[in-house]
Amino acid sequence: MIQALIINGKRRYQQHKRSPAPLLWLLRHGNNKLLPQLHLQSSPVFASSVGLCGFHAGKSILAIFKRTRPRRTMSINMVVGSWTASIALGLVTVLMAYLWKINRAMSIVHPEAQEISSDRWTPEKVKRTFERMEKQPIDWTPYLPPKLDRRYIIVGGSGLVGGQLVIQLIARGQPPAAIRIVDFRKPGRDDMSEGPVSEVDFAQADISSESATSAAFAKPWPKSVAHLPLTVFHTAAVIRPSERSLLVYDRCSRVNTDGTAHVVAAAKTAGADVLVFTSSCSVALKPVKFFNALWKQWPTHIFQVLDEVDFQKPLRPHEEFFANYAMTKAEAERLVCSENTIPRDPLQAGGFRTGAIRPGNAVYGHKDDYLVGAAVRLASFPTFTAPFMQNWVHGGNVALAHLQYEAALLGPHAHKVAARPFLVTDGGRPPVFRDFYTLVHSLSVTPFNVMYPPPLLMLLVAHCIEAYCLLIWRVPMLQKVLPEPQMPLCMLQPASIAGSINIIINDSDARRRVEDGGLGYQAKCTTMEGMCMQMGAWNRWVRSGGDELNGELSGERGVVNSVLKIGAEPVARRA
Repeated sequence: MIQALIINGKRRYQQHKRSPAPLLWLLRHGNNKLLPQLHLQSSPVFASSVGLCGFHAGKSILAIFKRTRPRRTMSINMVVGSWTASIALGLVTVLMAYLWKINRAMSIVHPEAQEISSDRWTPEKVKRTFERMEKQPIDWTPYLPPKLDRRYIIVGGSGLVGGQLVIQLIARGQPPAAIRIVDFRKPGRDDMSEGPVSEVDFAQADISSESATSAAFAKPWPKSVAHLPLTVFHTAAVIRPSERSLLVYDRCSRVNTDGTAHVVAAAKTAGADVLVFTSSCSVALKPVKFFNALWKQWPTHIFQVLDEVDFQKPLRPHEEFFANYAMTKAEAERLVCSENTIPRDPLQAGGFRTGAIRPGNAVYGHKDDYLVGAAVRLASFPTFTAPFMQNWVHGGNVALAHLQYEAALLGPHAHKVAARPFLVTDGGRPPVFRDFYTLVHSLSVTPFNVMYPPPLLMLLVAHCIEAYCLLIWRVPMLQKVLPEPQMPLCMLQPASIAGSINIIINDSDARRRVEDGGLGYQAKCTTMEGMCMQMGAWNRWVRSGGDELNGELSGERGVVNSVLKIGAEPVARRA
């Protein structure tokens, strides 16, 4: 009977001259080669056709049952009931098609992304690159701007970008006495534990505290460098990409916005004449609308090319940012750039020259980062991101851009480059997340397994987790008995998904010559090269014993997990 139903529904549906292949047949045979015959174009034809499919299928079901009853028992109620059932089944069919459309759009590479880069990473390519990087790793030192006789304060200098800045300053000849790290905790990086880097001064401060920040900047310098001009690199931030509710906006704003205001004030009081701020490309990212119109093939904003144009426009309202983190970065970026002052002659001393670097997208390059480091520590996790394409950037490239910006601000063309953000990213074509998973799986000496459940399922679960969080945030009393989700569940929320879609970075402004208003930026490694170097460092660390490795891999310890368990990190977390 069911087979007869499907055939009958198919026959009736195909009688409609504008209808494509019937949806019931499509859902039943959805994995065969005929699936692409259903074209989800931006047209109401698809929606109306799907509805007709369900409607006629419903009529077919009712026709079978009506044959089993005498015609004389037919009543008005039965007629009304039959039409109601047909409409209901049609609506159910439309809903199924709608959900299928969303799941499919989250399961395949976007055609525009495919045009940008169709060359996927294979284990063979990855291993060849890994061997090359092991023999000859990237060295940023030859590409650094010349040493300047200045003092340096790196806010967030214990972290990824800040730590790399300290390393590059030492590499180009800066004496340790002329460098100070301002952070909540001392550096724990292996590459900062010995040699001249380990001699750099450290001042503990939580930048959400104005007094603590001022005290860290006011700390006396050695007499040999106290007379030198001062540059400040502000790389500290709280990174919480899963939260978009104003109920918890202060978790990011108290460090990212208020903390930046404290850093700016302390820098000016200390006599600094250059301040370069580490922003984020997510400032320009628009939230994704997955549940858009049925006849639209792709979710709204699922593919985005980011640039710096948004900075020239008024600050967008909160709901037009993908997460609280992005808006706090946008506010801080504008705060820093608004403080810019340059003498008429830019080569003259004085002023307060400011600007911002927007790394694009996620920054990686150390075992404690939020991309490669977090993935190898989790070891096994489900994901929805496999087909999404993004530019990523190594911490070494980001630090290089900061030093190039400082040099430009102190040069003859400072007026052309100051008081604005610059996007920077890795060289080469952007990968999709599946490429990254292939790389880690091919190279890591620790277990690594990625699961691929239906993306739609993870999207629906993300909304449920967010609804739960909103409930306990709105009713604080519930927090006594209902804890917030821990890692990794806390990261599975709609904002995180919106921040993981196809994001292409346009860093053409930064790559222009300084005299043309750029930084002269050129990335010194591709993403594959950078990640291969990081995996080599990870493997060596593991083989050497890896401090507290077992706890970190089980999720009991580690920077990422401890940060998320705190809820709102009480530290100037490094960007």
